Amino acid sequence: MPLGVIRRSNNGVLVLDAGQIEQNLTVDLDGSTSNGSLELTNVSGQLQVNAGSLTDNFSSTITMYPGASLDMNILNGWNADANSPISVPGFGNPAVAQIDGRLLTLAGTIDVSLAQGKLQIFTPAVIQAAASVNVGHTDRLEFDGNTTVTGGNFTMGQFAELLFDGPTTLSGGTFDTFSSVLADGSVNFNGQTVWNGNVTINGIARQNGNATVAAPTVINGGRIDMDGTLNTTWEINSSLFVNAIGIGSVAADTFGGTFDIANGAIAQLAINLDDPTSFWTMAGEMFVSNNLPIQSTRISGSRMRVTGDMNVDGANVRITADTDFADGSNTVLQTNSSSLVMRGTTTVEAGAMFMGEGTFINGTNGTLQLAGGSSLNELGLRNQSLLEIGDATGIADVASFESTADARWQVEIGGHVAGDEHDVILVGNGDAILDGRLSVKLIDAGNGPFVPQVGDEFTILSTVDSVVGQFDNAPISIADGTDYQWEVLYNSNDVTLRLASTISDLRLGDVNADGSVDLLDVTPFVNAVTDGTYIIQADINCDGLVDLLDVSLFVALLTG
Repeated sequence: MPLGVIRRSNNGVLVLDAGQIEQNLTVDLDGSTSNGSLELTNVSGQLQVNAGSLTDNFSSTITMYPGASLDMNILNGWNADANSPISVPGFGNPAVAQIDGRLLTLAGTIDVSLAQGKLQIFTPAVIQAAASVNVGHTDRLEFDGNTTVTGGNFTMGQFAELLFDGPTTLSGGTFDTFSSVLADGSVNFNGQTVWNGNVTINGIARQNGNATVAAPTVINGGRIDMDGTLNTTWEINSSLFVNAIGIGSVAADTFGGTFDIANGAIAQLAINLDDPTSFWTMAGEMFVSNNLPIQSTRISGSRMRVTGDMNVDGANVRITADTDFADGSNTVLQTNSSSLVMRGTTTVEAGAMFMGEGTFINGTNGTLQLAGGSSLNELGLRNQSLLEIGDATGIADVASFESTADARWQVEIGGHVAGDEHDVILVGNGDAILDGRLSVKLIDAGNGPFVPQVGDEFTILSTVDSVVGQFDNAPISIADGTDYQWEVLYNSNDVTLRLASTISDLRLGDVNADGSVDLLDVTPFVNAVTDGTYIIQADINCDGLVDLLDVSLFVALLTG
């Protein structure tokens, strides 16, 4: 078609080798009947449209063969509505079709197909909810301009590629890849990406460019490779919930990039893996902060294993996910007023490094296990829930120690050798402030079940400063039908357990002491729970209290 001017409408079919449409104001590109289609079906066919605007939405067909070029230089942008399929067949020809120009708003269909079909969209684009984008077997679609996805369905065949190379904003959309195996093809977000809505990815997607979470976001899907190939940085300024099979390209689920979780009430990273027994590894760098006067959850969801670097700035930074601080990890509390509050099941391995002078808090409903040989260095430890030292027994080192009114410290004793056979906390710089409960469990530390003798003493805490306060109870241990009653000795610089007495032939659950656990024990057990009377046979978990924590254990004894 020669260069020329169409002043009114296109009611027919434009089959183009090369052409140019010039219109100062408006052009009706699909005609008054919406039958005006554009067919760039010759190799390297080209069309440039220069106008102020289209008369109305484009509502017809665009066909582009390999190498074809469509330049929609429409000053006010153009809309391809739900009745406007854009078809790009490949026919095995590697040449790339291209769309350029001003803003494209797509509510129709893009179909890249037929063996090595390739389309690059350089124009800025908005993909609407009604849009349908199909990339066939071995085909490729690439968005190079500033692209906003508000919705739509993206479907990919095996070995297909869907690339967002330009700046991209994701507020919605559903992406279906052939499988969750990277080699079968994936969605790739290669440019700077802003996440601010609900997105579904059935299969696999990779975040290669840096990402920002600007508004509450939920990513539901298969495998979301969050650090891609470039050690991606995520700036998380709002809540991000990732519900997925995994967050890596393979089952290891290791993140090697950077998470920067900002201040604010709702900035949070929640990674929820489909398998409840799975965990993800934070091998890169993480920044968590809080400038609010209350606790703020920054990490939640599935278990997190920290092998990289964690930086904590501000007080009351809360993690509710189960967390392992692995050997070789580095956790830094930036100021002496910084505090990290752990509300899940937390383990600190020997060799995990901690720096700064803040406070490590085992928060409400948390369980903290400090491995034998572990050290918080200059960090203080505040226990508000259940604390254990070592897998069996061990020595842990902290700067200061506080056990609050709701806390429980379970000490394991399997012999007389500190660390090797019974637990010890060493407090290096500050006071040991004591409250809450102390429980003692007798174990086999390698030489058979330990049987202490009346008068045996075990130092379980030592501090260079002072011991302040005391635990609420004198602990009781029960092993092999024997009741071991302990006395707690509070010295100026240590806390020592002394076995005061023993009672033989004790049977847990036998609350009425008639030699069996049966229905006759129910009423006295309920009375002990409700009126606070301490009966040792009713203290099924041996924590020094008869309370609701004993109920399920009593029922198990009664029925089993």
